[in-house]
Amino acid sequence: AELVKPILQGRDSPQSSTATQYIVPITGCVPGEWQALAEWLHEHDLYTANNRWVIRIPCVAEIREHFRCETLQQQLDNLFEPLWRASAEPAKYPELHRLLLNTVAFNVFSDEAPTQKGVLPQRRPPSDWPWTESPPDMLFNYYIWANLESLSHFRQLRGLNAFEFVPNCGEVDATNHLVSAFLLANAVAGGTC
Repeated sequence: AELVKPILQGRDSPQSSTATQYIVPITGCVPGEWQALAEWLHEHDLYTANNRWVIRIPCVAEIREHFRCETLQQQLDNLFEPLWRASAEPAKYPELHRLLLNTVAFNVFSDEAPTQKGVLPQRRPPSDWPWTESPPDMLFNYYIWANLESLSHFRQLRGLNAFEFVPNCGEVDATNHLVSAFLLANAVAGGTC
């Protein structure tokens, strides 16, 4: 916070015309992760008129080794249930509500595992995807996109901001990842595609 705050404040001056999008990670592996992040940003006053936050969700094999969920569904629940609650009852979750108002996009960062071959990966519901197996990028992107789309629609109906889906992809010749980004994403945040 001590490093970021002076930069944000410097860009928030009337003389500055620079807008920024800073990235913060959320794994979805720990319940309460959203609230902790929102409270940290609030406590350190890291909100400015010229900055918006991008939430990065890692889909990386090493993350699965360090954090434990039972299934992919548990991770999705940890990622999206707090957002639905804060969107439905902003007064009950003021710090998280403020974070969401200052968030413009969600980014999925993957290691684009070379073992993911074939055009259509094995399909199964997230509740049937054990934590010990990394889901293919194509399906992970779809699950994040589908949840973001329904959440954004709900938020727009309530007069709140919506979110874009901007994954990283194309960095290591993972065709499936490129295909899913082309079909689902509003834009690509990085990569060589």
